[in-house]
Amino acid sequence: MPPPLLYIVLPCYNERDVLPLSANTLDSYLRELIRDGLVSDKSKMLFVDDGSTDGTFGVIADLCDKYDTATGLSYAPNRGMFTAIYAGLSAVINETSADIVITIDSDLQDDISAIADMVAQYSNKNCDIVYGVRTDRTSDSFLKRSTAENYYRFMNNIGVPMLFNHAEYRLMSRRVCEQLLTFDENMLYFRVSVQMLNYKSGTSGYSRKERLAGITHFNPRKMIKLALDSILTYSKLPFQICTFFMTLFGLSGIAATIWQLATAQYATATTLALLSVLLFGIAFCASYIGRVYRIRFKPSFRVTDMIIKNK
Repeated sequence: MPPPLLYIVLPCYNERDVLPLSANTLDSYLRELIRDGLVSDKSKMLFVDDGSTDGTFGVIADLCDKYDTATGLSYAPNRGMFTAIYAGLSAVINETSADIVITIDSDLQDDISAIADMVAQYSNKNCDIVYGVRTDRTSDSFLKRSTAENYYRFMNNIGVPMLFNHAEYRLMSRRVCEQLLTFDENMLYFRVSVQMLNYKSGTSGYSRKERLAGITHFNPRKMIKLALDSILTYSKLPFQICTFFMTLFGLSGIAATIWQLATAQYATATTLALLSVLLFGIAFCASYIGRVYRIRFKPSFRVTDMIIKNK
């Protein structure tokens, strides 16, 4: 059986400083995999520009000229990492005959040496998915490490399946990617969606590294948004909690109204307090309705440039 054709998808946003280093490192490693017979000699890396404003795609175009293994894709507007991954998977599945896809951040803080093990688990153990799991996160700040680990615990506690210390570094077979592309990209949160497919899977541990260059674009605001999006997309618990309290205080409101009619005391204060709680619950429900509206009406990304090499 011939070695699998691998595409490595790297989402990029304002990463012009780190891309030359990342491309050189990854090109050398990919050529090692080819020499060792682990992957096809037509294997490539695909840099996906997520609507950058610093000339990132110009750097990607230069890398495509420099390296035979480099390909590129750009779209607008900026839609975030998950859309970048979705766009990359779409390009690979629709434009190439790739057997497997690996997604990894373009800063290469996730150790690329785990790729060989991922491919081996696909080839030798028939794993359709191999998750990269961070076994050492000492390179992350204490705040980022502690908030991330507590986030994983919280999500699992509310019934959302999430592999501890796994982010977006994973191998997926072609059939997994094809199934993911049937989902609406607005609803995809890959570290949950992939796990919910229930294909045969494995894990590969690695130590997280320092960035090669540039600065991270992930900040507390984005972390909070990511957490809220994942909760609202995959968990009904907040909705159920709000429904419970809205019902409870609604009944309390009826009882309070009867009491007010009987005693005529504290009527205004009680009514306002109960009304505040009900409005809070309605606001939470509106968050879910807003997501349905966004999914239905928000336009998809628009590909602006693509450099794909099939030879």
